[in-house]
Amino acid sequence: MLGLASHVYCIAVFLCCFLRSGAFALEPPNSTDKLIDQASKLARAIAAALKRLEKSPKDPELRAELDRLQQELSTIDAALGAEQRRCLDHLKSEYGLDEEWLRQFEESQRPKFGKDYWNSEIQQVPSTVRLEDVVAAGLEQLLPAVDADWLKEQSLLRYRQKYDAVEDSNCRLHLVGRQRLLSTSAPRRPHRLANMLLTSTDLLAGRHDVDLFDGPMLVSEVAGLGAALPLIKELGSEATKKFNALPSMTERDVVSTVYELLVGAACLRMGRAIEMLPTSNEKTPDFRVHDLAVPMVVECKRREGLSKYAETEARHVERLYEAAAELFERHHPLIEVDFKTEAAAVSADDFSKHVELLCDSWDDDVREDTPWGTMTLRRLPILRRCTTTRVYSPAFLAEVFEWNQVDSDWDGLLCEIEPVKSPVVSEIRGARGLKWRYDSETARTKKARSLISLWGDAVRQIPTGEMGCVYISYTENMRTAHADARTQFLLDAIKKRDLFHRGTIRVPLTVISRLYPQALGNGALEMIESVIPMTQVDYDHMLGDFPTQVFHIEPMV
Repeated sequence: MLGLASHVYCIAVFLCCFLRSGAFALEPPNSTDKLIDQASKLARAIAAALKRLEKSPKDPELRAELDRLQQELSTIDAALGAEQRRCLDHLKSEYGLDEEWLRQFEESQRPKFGKDYWNSEIQQVPSTVRLEDVVAAGLEQLLPAVDADWLKEQSLLRYRQKYDAVEDSNCRLHLVGRQRLLSTSAPRRPHRLANMLLTSTDLLAGRHDVDLFDGPMLVSEVAGLGAALPLIKELGSEATKKFNALPSMTERDVVSTVYELLVGAACLRMGRAIEMLPTSNEKTPDFRVHDLAVPMVVECKRREGLSKYAETEARHVERLYEAAAELFERHHPLIEVDFKTEAAAVSADDFSKHVELLCDSWDDDVREDTPWGTMTLRRLPILRRCTTTRVYSPAFLAEVFEWNQVDSDWDGLLCEIEPVKSPVVSEIRGARGLKWRYDSETARTKKARSLISLWGDAVRQIPTGEMGCVYISYTENMRTAHADARTQFLLDAIKKRDLFHRGTIRVPLTVISRLYPQALGNGALEMIESVIPMTQVDYDHMLGDFPTQVFHIEPMV
């Protein structure tokens, strides 16, 4: 029954494509609008009946009602089909058009997307704006909307980078792919919204101690949310309520809510009449769409940071490094570890023992095979000059630790230097570090599957009898091999139709938004939004009805 309603919707969209394009005049009488209105009412009645049937599955009167509604919708379907054929016959006879021309015309109404899905291709995309050029407009919108005293209080917490002391500093850095992993004992940081505003203010002030790792995302959110703010009232009272509640939310809720508001604003820009919904005990999507012929909702899911599997792995590597920290400080090596087993299987004592064997060697470049992997040591100079740059900028990491921030072959880098007086350096002391990776099918699969589970969580919020568009966003922080494996896993799932949902809903459009917040060179912040739009068969037209990119960042005029 829902499939028939979806089919009617597709025919209705096809007709509207020609009727509203303005390219052709069709002979009256034209009954399309009347038929679409009838089909819309029937589709909504079927959705309501399916919801009741879900609660009373054995009710014979409900089943009889659904059968009757289906018959009526079948009649409308046949009439719309006839109207479609009449329109096509008119176009062919009056304008001499053939099927191929009509196919190309229909295709031209759909937006075009590239297939640059792989990490190396994404990194070659030229920048369209400088974040410094767009964040000022976002700050101008957002600062008056937050309490100045609250923001001043939050500014007393640590959000800038500090390298001038051994204790309570950022001299030790742990990267997992592109993601910085803070120590569990790291100082408390400002509230997420405050951090967004404070970091953006520092960026505009030209400070050199801006956070190069979380900063790109924080600043991009200010630019995007600031651009969305004038539209939030149009999303309804719930959107205004959620925006006003941002300062009291947890970091996780701020991350999710900001994304929801960006999606809602992007839908408004596409011309949709859309309303944010309050949560309830029922299946509650984030938005309801009011201007389409069928019951339609939008559900958003966002994941930031590392997956539980990746963080657990990285935390154990942290413990291994800490157990051998004195050896690293005394011998200042750069050690590379290729694990043959999961890092958690390696004990701290065993790791330290092998580090000591490497460090005791007289060679500056030495390798050792262990039962759990291969270790390679290269000694770094105690004192070295470097190109003048910010501490731990991509240029610094590449020169000192041979770490490629955007296209690394390693899962992680744990490194440190002796304290320095300024965040901009041309000379450093005591550089040492540990690179590590674990290559296995199991690891790649575990890191890839989390995205599919996120999609499953989203479709569960689509109410019975309705259609839903799903927006999923995640920060792509894995190294190239695992990032591309995650993309391939997703594309394979689409090709094999492994994305399942219950039969009483339809998911005509899913937009996967992969975010690449990063610093470049000496510390220029940027954020890439790479999208994979996916439509069910016969629903390509949805790409013209709903947005794909949602981080609406434009330069100031």
